[in-house]
Amino acid sequence: DNHQRNDKKTPSREQLAEILCETIPDFDRVIDVELKKFVNTNNFVIPQGVAINQAVREHIFSIVVSIVTRTPLCIIGVPGQSKTLSFQIVLQNLQGSQLSLKPFCKRLPSIDPFFCLG
Repeated sequence: DNHQRNDKKTPSREQLAEILCETIPDFDRVIDVELKKFVNTNNFVIPQGVAINQAVREHIFSIVVSIVTRTPLCIIGVPGQSKTLSFQIVLQNLQGSQLSLKPFCKRLPSIDPFFCLG
């Protein structure tokens, strides 16, 4: 969040959505629809009681895309923004073609997490 970082130069999410909507009609709605198509209970096993909110959708999408494209990713935020939960959901689901429960995840690579705390 720009406010938390005291960043006055970078446009906020809302401002960025407004700028993009000027070029791409309904940009924010299109992104929301596509995230809901990607992150849902048809594609991923979601633990019971977990609410799939916008933050969880964005995190899961970002993590999966970074794994598939082998792109480094840092998700930074204050505690309680579902960063660890999202990673655990991806870890549980991306177990390869033999062990993944959902057909969507069977097509994705299995992951072997390496935790580095420092």
